[in-house]
Amino acid sequence: MPEAEPSPGVALRLDGVRKSYGKLVAVHGLDLDVTEGELVSLLGPSGCGKTTTLRMIAGLETTDAGSIHLSGRRLDETPAFRRPVNTVFQHFALFPHLDVSANVAYGLRQDRLRRDEIARRVGEALELVRMSGSARKRPSQLSGGQQQRVALARALVKRPQVLLLDEPLSALDRQLREDMQFELRSLQRFLGTTFIMVTHDQDEAMAISDRIAVMSDGRLEQYASPVEAYDRPATEFVASFVGRNNRIDCTADTDGRLNIKGMSTEVTVAAAPTATQACLFVRPEHIDVCGANGAGGPDEISGTVTEVAHRGDAAEVFVDGAHKLSARVPVSRLAELAPGDRVLCRWQACNVRAFRQPVADVGTVAEIITEAQR
Repeated sequence: MPEAEPSPGVALRLDGVRKSYGKLVAVHGLDLDVTEGELVSLLGPSGCGKTTTLRMIAGLETTDAGSIHLSGRRLDETPAFRRPVNTVFQHFALFPHLDVSANVAYGLRQDRLRRDEIARRVGEALELVRMSGSARKRPSQLSGGQQQRVALARALVKRPQVLLLDEPLSALDRQLREDMQFELRSLQRFLGTTFIMVTHDQDEAMAISDRIAVMSDGRLEQYASPVEAYDRPATEFVASFVGRNNRIDCTADTDGRLNIKGMSTEVTVAAAPTATQACLFVRPEHIDVCGANGAGGPDEISGTVTEVAHRGDAAEVFVDGAHKLSARVPVSRLAELAPGDRVLCRWQACNVRAFRQPVADVGTVAEIITEAQR
């Protein structure tokens, strides 16, 4: 089979990749392009197909259909041990009977490199991850963060074109995990190596990724930068999965106008032949909460504060009315809001995402209103 022509800047391409286990389809015809030098996260809940995708790239799983190319060369027909990729697993799988230096050198020895070359490259890899002083220690003598660095060094010492990371930080405690996120990102930028990371931790993906591939039920929901996935979710699933969000169910008339209980603002989605269900999403930080003595106006929803939670840098206010909402407000407003208070909740149309069910069209309410006013 002839090799595919490499696209400029594309390091890895998945074209219609599919994988099934019996009647269960784990990955449905996945298309994905990863640019050289990017850090891309495969993000989604358990069972969405992200780890299966990573294992197919690594050669630990075969594809049922589609193809995988690396720098234009067919990868899925290449045995795993000949692929220029390496993997850091969720459980670091260090050899307990070998010291740090021997763990890092293991793959190079399997490749039968000269001793002096092995020693040089191991030394460089350990210096890269700041573990030179622990070269003679056993894994049992290391902390979780140190073991993670050794696993990285072992993967990087073979100089892979693509480094695959399967939830590499999930075994660490929260503070160490957050510290290691930025160490990992710094290392990736320094090396310029393409990293593909599997995670179910959206904060992790948002913090360090160039792009995020959000997956659900074996399908790609959105492939975008963290900012775009957060501010402009392409599907209802992305809106509900990425970050905190308030969902407001409503109905859409045949002319596309939305009917929102407790709110009379006229907003629309793409018209359909029959009335159908729709929903809006608005994030807590985009909701303004103010005191109220009566019913809300045309652009407001009234309700009662049920709980106020201190979140350190902000406070979260829970409101129960025509819809259950949560709003994020400055800590300085804690004294103004208490359970039992009547409040009005309002937001700007540009901060709302509207979806028809099933999704036929998607756009910001501001765009839809502007079009309707022309």
